[in-house]
Amino acid sequence: MTVLLTVIQGRDALTIAQLPTTANGETLILDFNDDALGGAAYYQAELTITTDVTVAEPGSLVLFGVALCFAWFVSLRGRARRRFLSTPGARFVPLRTQGASRANVSY
Repeated sequence: MTVLLTVIQGRDALTIAQLPTTANGETLILDFNDDALGGAAYYQAELTITTDVTVAEPGSLVLFGVALCFAWFVSLRGRARRRFLSTPGARFVPLRTQGASRANVSY
């Protein structure tokens, strides 16, 4: 990790007191030191943090696993429908799209 502090405006010293590390919980501490002059002042700075961590894209194995889970889920839905239709007395009645309602569909 690279940390770059560029002071744009400040009355006194503006420094990095602590760099972020794993040991300190990735905590960055800036020191706005205007003790010598006393009182409040405006500071303006640009802080640039560059990480060396690259985020990997999902591999083909992960994508294959997702596709396999989806296919398994779809097959379960088909099995449940076939199991329902194989029970005695169960009938699958498709509704007509024009003028269909519960009142005019015979069971």
